[in-house]
Amino acid sequence: MTPTAIIHLDMDAFYASVEQRDFPDLRGKPVIVGGHPRRGVVLAASYEVRPFGVRSAMPMAVAMRKAPAAIVVPPRMAAYEEASEAVFAILSTVTPLIEPLSLDEAFLDVTASRKLFGGPAKIAAELRARIAAEVGLPSSAGIASVKFVAKIASDVAKPNGQLEVAPGEARAFLASLPVTRLWGVGPKTEAVLAKLGLRTIGQIAAADPDWLNRHLSGDAICGNFRAGSIRARWCPIAKRRASAPRTPSMRTSPGPRHSCPTCTRRPCAWPGACAWLAERPPSYSSS
Repeated sequence: MTPTAIIHLDMDAFYASVEQRDFPDLRGKPVIVGGHPRRGVVLAASYEVRPFGVRSAMPMAVAMRKAPAAIVVPPRMAAYEEASEAVFAILSTVTPLIEPLSLDEAFLDVTASRKLFGGPAKIAAELRARIAAEVGLPSSAGIASVKFVAKIASDVAKPNGQLEVAPGEARAFLASLPVTRLWGVGPKTEAVLAKLGLRTIGQIAAADPDWLNRHLSGDAICGNFRAGSIRARWCPIAKRRASAPRTPSMRTSPGPRHSCPTCTRRPCAWPGACAWLAERPPSYSSS
């Protein structure tokens, strides 16, 4: 049986890269796309400003304290949407099975595309080259047999790179990575896990699920390795009822809440964070 081939393609510092593309005087400089320097949040941070500790979704006031010399640029959504449409037009030339996550990232199922375009690493490299040449923007790609691993691989490959995790190598790839690489693990959850001595994905996977449930009060992380890849169950205690599952369309985000069949305590309430979703074969609708 031919293994599934998933590419997660993610634009690098998308909004900031569009600004640097359109305004050459911003290239090589620390750029923040956001609102008022004292209000709002950072929408995008160029890689030149990231060494100062500035990240997307950070309060603007905090970002400006960290990088007072940064250039703040107001967002131009029309420009970002135009660039996004150009990127997705390129992606659609290799497969119709595209699952967008936002304007600047998507999963591509290229399992059947290999007969026409070669292996997934070759497809990803050519897509990234076309995006750079035709749209003028950098991108990164992760390649794996499941979406969960492909997304982490693209994050590891950034900026402007790509990484392939071959079938059967997901366990070794994930084991040494910090827990912050997992979807949904922010500073607070990281601190809780650190107190339990859990600093890597491998340590979470090796922990007893019942022990995790007992020690993680509000958030339960039950992980183990199965069939050579991680299958983690994220079961945060939901404060509101999860909506009914629905099939993601090819042009909409797969972010609605789902009830995870392996989570018996409560519905899974973190969109995209449940590896159960990532482990399922991709499903698409024509709407």
